[in-house]
Amino acid sequence: MNWVEDFYSKQEEWLGVYTSDVNDYHRKKARTFELPAGAAPKSVLELGAGGGQV
Repeated sequence: MNWVEDFYSKQEEWLGVYTSDVNDYHRKKARTFELPAGAAPKSVLELGAGGGQV
């Protein structure tokens, strides 16, 4: 499974998806979940999509 580490390392190198700062775009996306679900705190089932950026 060495390819996994190589893949995610290269993805981060090229895109910066895991270490970039949270910005207004991310906050806007989060609000799309908050509006129908109501205010926090809530739980979300994450189904293994990684960071979900790509």
